[in-house]
Amino acid sequence: MPDLTALRQHLRSELSSLKLLTSPQYQENKCKLHLELAEGRKQTVHLRFDRQDREHKPLLYILSYCAIENPDDYNVAFQHNAEPFESGLGLAPLGAASYLAVYRTVLLSEAHQAPLAPLIQEVAQRADALELHLTAKDQQ
Repeated sequence: MPDLTALRQHLRSELSSLKLLTSPQYQENKCKLHLELAEGRKQTVHLRFDRQDREHKPLLYILSYCAIENPDDYNVAFQHNAEPFESGLGLAPLGAASYLAVYRTVLLSEAHQAPLAPLIQEVAQRADALELHLTAKDQQ
C-alpha cells in the first residue's frame, strides 16, 4: 500500500471547503465523510485508499450510496449513468445488502495533487439526487 501521508494532508486542505456535518472518520484504508448539501439534505461519502484499477494501479475510490438495490429502479439508474460523468453508477455491497452507488476513481499517485473537494461534492450531489428520485427521502 502506498504512503498515504501526503494524501491525508492534501485531504485536510481540500475538506475545509466542504460543508462537513462531523469530523472526517479515518480508518487505516478509508475515510467516511458526512456532508451537508443544498436545502438541508445530507449525504455520506466514503473514500477508500485500498482499491486498484485493472492494471493494479492504486486508486482513491470515492463512493456514495443512493438506495438499496431494486431491479425496478434499473431503468432510472441506467439513464443516470448516461449523463456525462467520469465514473458512474453501480451496485456496491453494504453489509448484507447491495445498493446503487455513485462512484469516482482517481489514481492514488495523482490524488495528492488533484482538486478532490469538487469530485467529492459531485459524487455526493449525484448520489443524493438519485436517492431523492428513487426513495423521496434523505437517507444518507
